[in-house]
Amino acid sequence: KKQVALYTAAAAVGPGLYMYLDADDHVHRDLPRYVRGVDGAGVVITKGYEFHVGDRLYWELGDFHLYCGTCAVFRFEQNDLPKQLGDSGCYASRFRNHAEWKVLAEEAGRPLVPSRMLGALYAIANGENHSSRMGHPSRKRQIYRLLVPGRRVDAELLQAFPGLVHLTE
Repeated sequence: KKQVALYTAAAAVGPGLYMYLDADDHVHRDLPRYVRGVDGAGVVITKGYEFHVGDRLYWELGDFHLYCGTCAVFRFEQNDLPKQLGDSGCYASRFRNHAEWKVLAEEAGRPLVPSRMLGALYAIANGENHSSRMGHPSRKRQIYRLLVPGRRVDAELLQAFPGLVHLTE
């Protein structure tokens, strides 16, 4: 529902770069500059960070786009956007489940370019995550966090993701 509203509002703004951003996630401060320099239909963040709010630890997360909705920037033209609320026939309306975005764009002949930077950070254990609220966080991620020690937030991460400051104090 939020995405439909976003893309409908975007139609009034017009063509450009659009990113669905969850309120509890963070984007790298250089991501906008990076994305503007990439040709094509947009960018998919296939590697990012997962940050455990309670433990204040973070891990690099491969297949980032499968776990986090803050994972893609789309380049939409005017005819890609809905003409009115509920318009399900436009290109933008295809992108509902973030785990499918990369494949859907490829199938449409408009592949998203994999980001060369770890461009986003997925905040978990904050009460806002869909998978956590549903009681089924990924087993693969749980095992990974048990086997791979998390890193403490450092100055470099805070410089890349300045919004983390309020979560680490």
